Amino acid sequence: MKGNKVNHLYHLHGSTVMGFAAVTSNSISENDRTKLWHMRLDHISERGMTTLSKRGLLCGEHTTSLDFCEHCVIGKQCRVRFSKGTHSTKGTLDYIHSDLWGPAQVPSKGGALYFVTFIDEYSRKVWIYFLKRMQSQGTLDYIHSDLWGPAHVPSKGGALYFVTFIDEYSRKVWIYFLKRKNDVFETFKSGKL
Repeated sequence: MKGNKVNHLYHLHGSTVMGFAAVTSNSISENDRTKLWHMRLDHISERGMTTLSKRGLLCGEHTTSLDFCEHCVIGKQCRVRFSKGTHSTKGTLDYIHSDLWGPAQVPSKGGALYFVTFIDEYSRKVWIYFLKRMQSQGTLDYIHSDLWGPAHVPSKGGALYFVTFIDEYSRKVWIYFLKRKNDVFETFKSGKL
């Protein structure tokens, strides 16, 4: 490789193509020159490079069609939005979000390492229950609950809903029939389990 020093700067005779490895050569192919200009011009489109070449803005270089450029594909990716939820609520307790979080690195003052949240979609009311452990080690430590209804035909007592509580430790099941779904939390808080 030869070069001339002009004003403290060396002008090399030849060309350099950058890719996965730097290549220096006196004679490079037109494809390589096109790829080099494509990278120099911040991954310009093939049409843009043809326009610049016709105007003589690429130092007299003629361009060829571009090969596949992975950087262009990755650079043009965009995030796809999540679709809107299809559920709609007309009243409290129609749709409940729940989440179990933990374990915490530092326990709470009461010794809880986990907590579970219940959020009503309609009213946005939040219930938080703190748990010392995720697995049950005794009766009523961890309870699963499900609300069923409304029934198409009410029971003899007029109930349209029923709620089940299942103790994970003893697997004991409680079923309560309710006329209104708002009675679920009152039933749970009343301690009839």
